[in-house]
Amino acid sequence: LKSNPSVSTITPILSPPGGIEITITGYQFAMNVEVSIGPITLDEQTSYTLLEDEKIECTIKCHTPALPEGMYSVTVANPKGKKACMENVLVYIPHQKWLSLTHTEQQNRTQQPAEAQDNFELPA
Repeated sequence: LKSNPSVSTITPILSPPGGIEITITGYQFAMNVEVSIGPITLDEQTSYTLLEDEKIECTIKCHTPALPEGMYSVTVANPKGKKACMENVLVYIPHQKWLSLTHTEQQNRTQQPAEAQDNFELPA
């Protein structure tokens, strides 16, 4: 790859202290890359998607390492040293905060109104 890699998105951007699976998308990632999250470096694999505009989007799925609370930069480095970094993009939050966020999200999902079916009949 002749061009520098670039990172488009990282989701999610909140992590519990023990880590979580994140997805990093961008362009010009090599097949085998190093992903650095704060001080920790992981060896990861890239998958590729050909977009309608002929661009090739790169996706990396990886599990974030266990780290203390705080903000961390995420860097994707190709084998020949070219890299892309998103500064202070991943926020590690306390475990209790994580539990309250995920609990609230589950409650919101279960409180959504069910969709009515037009031809609903009671069983005989």
